[in-house]
Amino acid sequence: MKQTRHSWSLTAVSLLLIVCLFTSCGTPKEGVFSSQPASSVAASSAPEVSSQPEVSEPQESTPPQSQPQSSQEQSQVTSQSDSSHPDKVRVDGTGYIDPSYKTNFDIEDNVFMDALLYTGYNMEKHRADGNMWVYILSADKRGLGYLSDITYGGGSSGLETNEQGLPDIAHFEQGGLVCASFATYVYFNYLPNAAGIDTSMLTLPERTYNAHSFYTAAKDWIAKGYTRSIGFTASRTSSGYIDFQEDEEIPIGSIIVFEDDRKRDGRGSHITVYAGYKNGHHWVFQVGTSNGPEMCAVERMLFGPDPQWPLMVIETPSILFQPKSEQPTQE
Repeated sequence: MKQTRHSWSLTAVSLLLIVCLFTSCGTPKEGVFSSQPASSVAASSAPEVSSQPEVSEPQESTPPQSQPQSSQEQSQVTSQSDSSHPDKVRVDGTGYIDPSYKTNFDIEDNVFMDALLYTGYNMEKHRADGNMWVYILSADKRGLGYLSDITYGGGSSGLETNEQGLPDIAHFEQGGLVCASFATYVYFNYLPNAAGIDTSMLTLPERTYNAHSFYTAAKDWIAKGYTRSIGFTASRTSSGYIDFQEDEEIPIGSIIVFEDDRKRDGRGSHITVYAGYKNGHHWVFQVGTSNGPEMCAVERMLFGPDPQWPLMVIETPSILFQPKSEQPTQE
C-alpha cells in the first residue's frame, strides 16, 4: 500500500517556545469533505461530536524515561555518530546512510520510518510486543517503552545538528518538538544530513515550528513542480472516527496537513508524515502530544481536546529518490 541551518539564540528559543505552544498544532468538523488535487473545497459545518482524550493530551509534568538502544541496532551500524541508527541501514565512515539503499516503498522498512527510529523510538520492542500496526491509545504508549526521550515543546527548530553534522537528538530531548518542527527535522535535517538525500530544492518553512508555515512551504513545492496534491474524501462516522478515502495510493513520506476541526478555516494546524496503510488505518508519523515522535492514524484525529480534520495530502517529492544524474539542474 497503499534540511541544518543555524543555531538558535537563547532569546529566540524562548520566544519560539511561547509562540509555538499557541500556534503550532491545532483542530477538524463533521460531514463529508472532498479534496481535489491542488485545490481547496469548503467543508460542511455540522455539530461537533464529543471526543475522548486519545490523540491530544495535557503536557506531562514528569520527564520521559530513556529507551535503550537495541543490540541488534548497535551491531548493524558502523558510524562515528553518537546517535543510534535503525536496523538494516548501511552507514559509511562519515555517519551518512547510503541513499541508494533506503527508499519510501516498503511500509516496514523505509527512510521515513528510519527518521522516527533515529529520535530514539524503540521500534524493536514495538514489533516484539506484537503491536506493530495496532492502534495504541496515546496515554498507554509511554508505559509500553516505545517512545523516545523527546517530548512536546517549542524549544527546537528541527534544524539543529551536532558536531558531526547530524540531527541533534540531545537538543530535541531538551527543547522538545512540535508537529511542524518534527516534519522539518524529517525533511530538512534527517534526510539530507543522516540519509544523504538532498532536499535543498524544497522550500523551507519560514517558521519551522509553525504548522501553517510548513503548509505554505509545502504548497510551494507543488507550485515549483516538485510534487502535487492527492485528492481524497473524508467523513465523520457515527462513532466519531474519520472515514478517509484517498483517490489513489499515497506514497510513504507524503505530508498530510490537517486543519482545526472546530474552525475549518483552511489554515494548516497539524502536520504529519505519512507512514502507509495497514490494518484499516492510514498511519502517520507525528508529534502531537507529550508523547513526542510517535505513530498515529488519520482515522483517530478527531479524538482528544484538539480534533483535527484532513486538509491536504502533498505527495512525497519523487525527485528525492531520483539518481543525481536524473535530477533537473537547479537554477
